[in-house]
Amino acid sequence: MTKREDPRFAAIRALDYLPQHYALLMEKAEDRSLRQLFLRVNRWQRLFAPFNLEPVFHNVGAWLRIYHHLPPLAHTRPRSDTRADYVSGVGMLTDYLSGYVANPARLRALRDRLAAVAEVILPERLALVLGHGDFAPRNVLVDSRQRVTVFDTQSKWQVPLFEDISRFLHSVKVSGPQMSSYGLLYSSAVLQRYEAAFLRGYFATAEIPLAAIRLFECQHILSMWTSINHHYQLSRGSRRIVKGCRLAVWGSYLLSTLQKYLGELETASRQAPAMGHVCGR
Repeated sequence: MTKREDPRFAAIRALDYLPQHYALLMEKAEDRSLRQLFLRVNRWQRLFAPFNLEPVFHNVGAWLRIYHHLPPLAHTRPRSDTRADYVSGVGMLTDYLSGYVANPARLRALRDRLAAVAEVILPERLALVLGHGDFAPRNVLVDSRQRVTVFDTQSKWQVPLFEDISRFLHSVKVSGPQMSSYGLLYSSAVLQRYEAAFLRGYFATAEIPLAAIRLFECQHILSMWTSINHHYQLSRGSRRIVKGCRLAVWGSYLLSTLQKYLGELETASRQAPAMGHVCGR
């Protein structure tokens, strides 16, 4: 059954409040992608064409919340539903990268620190939702009324609640242009406002499990780093030189971001025992 044939999607669009803010696309659209719009709010372009994307990010979060709570399709399967799966995934990524970095011992130490934090922050079993699979600004369209349309909804897996959320935030905060400028293209204040708007759109008045989301952002960082390195290893000739330069700059930025997040997580984990494993609700 395709998304066009699935009656659940028609029902979602029929909700009275939904067309005002977010919808699922079933026909060709001429709207601009959120990625295009986001590129216009960097430090330099904001000086000449300032505009605010916070309402859009809020609507994207609200759309994702509704999508996550759709029932699975016939082909949807659960995966990675335990804390052990998270730790194992981080271990495989760092084991691969350790064969290529200058200081593998430091990377393995980061792996062990992430695993220790996960033991405190994450519950043994993780709540699963219907996963998008590639939830990123390039797959979000925005119309003139700030209504968002999301496409490429694979619905192949039921995944941990934090996976799509962290993937989206990672795509915004650790984008290619931001890494190439080594964090200068977007100010931290702007990124924090957009992150806050997206998370409030998703969680509404509920408590935001930020530590768990950061843990999964760390996993996405390792996954991106692995992918960049893999493509470099496969490249030849002049492309290898270009990809090598990108790997050096992006890898350094990813490592510094990972260390920053891990420091924040270790602080949060010291407070977590009093709260219990609340991040898996």
